[in-house]
Amino acid sequence: MLYLNSQLRTDRDSALFTDLSFDLTERLTLTGGIRAFHYDNTVYGFFGFGTSGYSPNGELQCFVPPTTPPNPERPCTNIDYRATKTGATHRINLTFKFDPDRMVYTTWSTGFRPGGVNRLQSLPPYTPDYLTNFELGWKTTWFEHRLRWNGALFFERWKDAQYGISGPNGITEIVNAGRSEIRGVESDVQWRATDGLTLSASATFLNAKLTSNACSLYSADFSCSEPGNSILAPAGTRLPVSSKVKGNAIARYEWTGGPLSAHLQVAGVYQSNVVPSLTLSDLTVEGTQPAYASFDVAGGISHDRWTAELFVENVADKRGEAFRYTSCVVSTCQLINVIPIRPRMVGISFGQRF
Repeated sequence: MLYLNSQLRTDRDSALFTDLSFDLTERLTLTGGIRAFHYDNTVYGFFGFGTSGYSPNGELQCFVPPTTPPNPERPCTNIDYRATKTGATHRINLTFKFDPDRMVYTTWSTGFRPGGVNRLQSLPPYTPDYLTNFELGWKTTWFEHRLRWNGALFFERWKDAQYGISGPNGITEIVNAGRSEIRGVESDVQWRATDGLTLSASATFLNAKLTSNACSLYSADFSCSEPGNSILAPAGTRLPVSSKVKGNAIARYEWTGGPLSAHLQVAGVYQSNVVPSLTLSDLTVEGTQPAYASFDVAGGISHDRWTAELFVENVADKRGEAFRYTSCVVSTCQLINVIPIRPRMVGISFGQRF
């Protein structure tokens, strides 16, 4: 046996939730909610290499010696992990309605993700992470519902954030990356400029960063100074896989001519650059995903029960990067894998309702 993965995982989750709304006035409504949860997750079995000495993972870390003769399905047991916790998450929302078309709200809410086990026995299990969200938003329509404008400001505190980093032999390691803050604003607008022309756009602006050091092992004061510990990313590091600016815009014109209905549409998306990894050592090899923009055009006709459309996606044939990563730890895997967005595609679609 070179490598074997034979694990039995059982997830047991239960929850009870309720919410209550109370009209403080005709315009002001208070809503509160709570969700009680309990999880009990277990993983039992074997993973890793044989006794060839290729890697210390596997039979060299068995709880008991391998069976004699070896069991080809599971030579021994080196995983026996249980994660269990009981707790609750909460939500409080206050809504004020100026009139049937305009309202503002504020929300405080909490959330969590359960912990788990790392496949490398040299690493400890990872603990749950927790998020506290503060939000102030608005939902409005104007000019006899021809203009809709929604948006929100938000501030999030993320405790013990779970992040995956590339480990030896292509095995992902999950670490609890200290504490983080995310500040942002998002908004979308839709305007029916004429009876046939509709313009819409949305955008998100983020400032997401670590507020403490991210350590390879647990550190009570986030100094990462314990024996065997190290700093994966210092406080102030930008969080990965989140662009600072992301947006899209669509212009669509519709008209009729005799028995036919027709439309033309132009759409575009934009994303600023992205850091693909949390750890600074990975970033020195992987680099940064550059910003990109992509545009699509489409035109079609419909009649009664059928529709036909000619479309061109990614008109300029830009090779924007959707993902960038290495196959294993960067000290071993120096080759950068890049998954681009879909290249230019021209097509015709046809639909029929029966």
